[in-house]
Amino acid sequence: VNGITKLAEKAAKGESYLGRGVRVVNEFYINSLLSGIPTHVINTTSTAFKVAVNPLEKILGGALTRDLDTADEGFKQIYHLFTSLPQALNFGWKAFKQADNVLDPNVRITEDISPAISMEGKSWLAHAINWTGTIVRVPSRLLLTGDEVFKQLTYRSVLKARLSQQAYQMHPGNTPADRVARSQWVEERFKRGFDDNGKATDATALSEAQETTFTTPLDAPGRGVATQAMSAVQQLAYKVPILRQMLPFIRTPWNLITDVAVRTPGVAHWSEEFRKKLNSPDPRVRAMTKGRLASGTLLWAGAASMAMQGKITGEGPTNPKVRARWEAAGWRPYSIIIENEDGNKEYVSYRRGDPYGTFLGLVANWHEIAANLTPEENEDALAIALMGMKTLSSKTFLQGMYNVMGALQGDHKTASAFRNHIAGYAPNLLMDVATLSDDILGTDIGDTTRRLKGSPTSDEFMATQLGSLLDGFKSKIPYWGLSEDLPGRYDWITGRELEYDRGDSEWFGSISPFVRSQEEKDPVLTELRALNISFSDPSREIGPDENPYPFPKDEYEQYLRFIHKPTKNRPSLYDTLNRMFASREYRSIPPGLTALEQPGLPTRQDRVKSIVQKYKKAAQKEMLRKYPDTYGEYFTDMRERARDEVKKYAKTAAQEIVRGAKF
Repeated sequence: VNGITKLAEKAAKGESYLGRGVRVVNEFYINSLLSGIPTHVINTTSTAFKVAVNPLEKILGGALTRDLDTADEGFKQIYHLFTSLPQALNFGWKAFKQADNVLDPNVRITEDISPAISMEGKSWLAHAINWTGTIVRVPSRLLLTGDEVFKQLTYRSVLKARLSQQAYQMHPGNTPADRVARSQWVEERFKRGFDDNGKATDATALSEAQETTFTTPLDAPGRGVATQAMSAVQQLAYKVPILRQMLPFIRTPWNLITDVAVRTPGVAHWSEEFRKKLNSPDPRVRAMTKGRLASGTLLWAGAASMAMQGKITGEGPTNPKVRARWEAAGWRPYSIIIENEDGNKEYVSYRRGDPYGTFLGLVANWHEIAANLTPEENEDALAIALMGMKTLSSKTFLQGMYNVMGALQGDHKTASAFRNHIAGYAPNLLMDVATLSDDILGTDIGDTTRRLKGSPTSDEFMATQLGSLLDGFKSKIPYWGLSEDLPGRYDWITGRELEYDRGDSEWFGSISPFVRSQEEKDPVLTELRALNISFSDPSREIGPDENPYPFPKDEYEQYLRFIHKPTKNRPSLYDTLNRMFASREYRSIPPGLTALEQPGLPTRQDRVKSIVQKYKKAAQKEMLRKYPDTYGEYFTDMRERARDEVKKYAKTAAQEIVRGAKF
């Protein structure tokens, strides 16, 4: 921690032109990430849920510790949440207009320090730059507004609930005069909770409001060692702006993680901060701490029950090829499974439902991991760490760091990581507006067959069906932009144009973070998923590694179509697989048969791979027929190599025969 702090102090000596330029890029990048409509929907819903749960945890904690005062405060807080709503909305509008929080100034949800796209002066250039900065910062300003509303709600309700309890001690009677005296006493002291500018002056209520909105400062007194280390990283990122390309958000995601930790039995007790609160001389603090732990226990138990019943999904297959087949059949990661009356399954994503979605994700991943581990390994701490890493890697607020880690792995992951990062500079709002227009007005400007909102094959698809590093950026620009030259996404097994999940058919579904999708009752896709079979997307290059022949984008898409159906008179790959899956011969092969169990006998996977390989070879022949000038030389080289291999083999075999005869 001290080492990181010293680095931050050295970086704080002054801001160079380069440093200012990096901050400008950061400001545009962060606001592009935050510009999506689903981001604001999930921020509002998750924080509203957190605000509502907070007094319920007080009631639960008060009941467990038999502290009726804390339970009563929880009930009063629920009442004052409703009475405080008009004032909270009013101050939210004020925060939006002044682009800064009123109740808790300079403690913003986006962790901004100062505007980067700005210029002093009254020249036309200064006005133009300042207006540009104002427009760019609209997404972060909207988040700031929501933050202000929920902070005001929590702060006002907590303060009034506590003052109402104290007023009964000051004026315990129940006569009209006593009620008036209590009301006046509460109003007088409630006003003291704000200074002349509306800033909070009650530290206890403010701390609770910060915790509810996940904006508690990392350097706040009493926070643990790990949080202090994250605070040092945060300060370093402020002083070395380039680090915010990797970690655009630090405080909020860390507070989300600790929010889950303090509600996890066993894990919570590792925290010194938690132990101090649990043993605090203040009965209110003890009751609230036990209430949070109890609510977390209920969440863990509920998530475990859902996982064991198969009602939730986790990360799923780690093999991207197998994962693609699962998703093609309608399966979705990090989703709640709802079985309809007709027997079809519906998947509702909880991926972005933090912090409560994290409980579901951790349990679902543990259930998936444990199914493939021995009893000894189930007790291994490494398995627990793996469970946590898989869950956290799905969080969008850590995507910048995972992009950098992916870039260091080489191969196609490097290009994929850079594409993902560059794509972040395209404002998400553009595609959200386009898809809304498609759903409401019936336009076609948000063509999802050329977008990258959630590629089933992830890195592999990025490495095969997309070419340049800018394609990820282009894929997020609507119809009128740069995306028209991108290749369409095509499933060469089913022959369908692939679209990414846009949610329900209703207009709100296209901008909802809780994506819903139906499982397909398709015999081919269902069987491929059951086989856990993996297919590599055809490479963008053919030929030897030392002299490959690259596919242009349009020809690559044609290649995929040829794999699905090489000629007009030949059945498609899908039809061939469908016929084989229904055949008596195929059904006679045991589903779980492996090559190791019965050597020499073809497994179901072998039969499928053999057919796919034949169709790929047929597609190469059709490519040669359609593009003879491009691929003629390649196939000539391949024939010559094949002849050389045959001659070499024949010569070796003849020599062996001669040696055998001599012997």
